[in-house]
Amino acid sequence: MPVVADVRVLRNLVSNAIRYGTSDEPIRTDIISSATEVRFEVSNKGPTIEHSALEQIFDPFKRCVASGLGKPNNVGLWLGLFIVREVARGHEGEVGVHSAEGVIIFDVLLPCRNENSASAGAPQDAAEGAATTSTEASNERSLATKG
Repeated sequence: MPVVADVRVLRNLVSNAIRYGTSDEPIRTDIISSATEVRFEVSNKGPTIEHSALEQIFDPFKRCVASGLGKPNNVGLWLGLFIVREVARGHEGEVGVHSAEGVIIFDVLLPCRNENSASAGAPQDAAEGAATTSTEASNERSLATKG
């Protein structure tokens, strides 16, 4: 079941979880697939992001300083979440974020495509089964395998 995707999406979400999440808490990744779509989520514990900040979190060159994220010592262009959104959109997918009670969840939904019709955008045959994968890793282990 091929998925038209880009590794930058998952890498950027995990990188943000490592950078801004609570350092002694695990980062959780879940991947759920069906015949027509793949959904993956990256969640971590950290400061709850205010609703006003969530509305602009995917905008380029933005950081959520007001919510305790975007620490001044973190240097960067602040394009990671913008890239996530644009790559998902480019593959006719969606990306969302939820934050409550100290848990931040980013979820990405991407359509599955037949190898022969990936450019046409046709969904894959619905006869294929579904699969689920879940992984938890500590921040240190994630950093070690990031490279």
